Amino acid sequence: MVPTSESERDGSSSRMSSRVLGQGDPKPTVSVIMPCHNGQTYVAAAVESVLRQTYTNFEILAVDDGSSDDTPNILRSLAAADPRVITWSQSASGTAAAARNAAFARARGELIAFLDHDDLFHPEKLERSLVGFDSRPDIQVVFHDHVRFRHDPHEAEASRFLASRSYVATAGHALEAIGSKWFIGSPDFYRFSSLEYVGIHTSAVMVRRKTLLDEPVIFQANLRNGEDLDLWLRLIQRCPIAYCDEALSYYRLTGSGVSSDAREAARGDVLVHEANLARGQGSFTAADVRRYQAKIAEAWFNLGYVEVQRGQCSAGRRAYRQALRLAPSGRVLAALIKSFAPSGLTRRRSRQAR
Repeated sequence: MVPTSESERDGSSSRMSSRVLGQGDPKPTVSVIMPCHNGQTYVAAAVESVLRQTYTNFEILAVDDGSSDDTPNILRSLAAADPRVITWSQSASGTAAAARNAAFARARGELIAFLDHDDLFHPEKLERSLVGFDSRPDIQVVFHDHVRFRHDPHEAEASRFLASRSYVATAGHALEAIGSKWFIGSPDFYRFSSLEYVGIHTSAVMVRRKTLLDEPVIFQANLRNGEDLDLWLRLIQRCPIAYCDEALSYYRLTGSGVSSDAREAARGDVLVHEANLARGQGSFTAADVRRYQAKIAEAWFNLGYVEVQRGQCSAGRRAYRQALRLAPSGRVLAALIKSFAPSGLTRRRSRQAR
């Protein structure tokens, strides 16, 4: 049973005490990996949200990935004030994947957490995540809910992402209760995550270091978007995973960055899910495969639509044809035919329709 009493949460339980009282250990228990690129507006708040943790035996590996703003100076100032902050600069890699991989190569903790430079941790994020690992030695990944916000994590419009989607109820038998607010993925969790959606957010997960070392590659550097989804699906397929139904991190909706690039998002979806379907064939029934192909076809359709809107009609048509190959659809066929119409005529018809 996962401990959830107040005494256990404040570190007085026997399971937590060795970790909480081990603040003088030369080796940190947790390494927090933070890729930073032109993050001067938010990076100090992100680092400070880690420094305010109730659990203190950690290191922050903040890699400046070729920033052209004041990010490196801010990070150096934070590192000078607290030795747990370790920072260095490297040439811009162009991807969060490469920056995270570089930071992981320097990580010393037995557990790895991730934080993007514009997101925040709840003060009990590390402590509560450690409860999951301490309660079940077989657990290799712990994740939790997160709050999405624009300006202030406590603003009225902020909301718990997974709770708003009734995640626990939707997952059903794919999650098995192991304590108050704690669940473990059942054998069906991989199927649910593949066919429905992955509930793991990058700033809302912690993974055993050894588990990541067992992967042939951690984050796929060839993916500008979806590199995290790819890793989570690989881990879900082979690892015992626990879910804490509490919001312990905050995701800032900035409207900028790679995650806001519609083309890269659609391309990432296609590549990640095609690879996952090929890798997990033995886990899916024939009906599952057809359903998954329809999901991938939708990703191809989205990519085709974005390409056509960008004026890349040839690329868009290739994407539409891939969608039709996987799941024939009148909507996709109509979009393919429409892509051959002169752009001016298409725009006039769109205005007339409005």
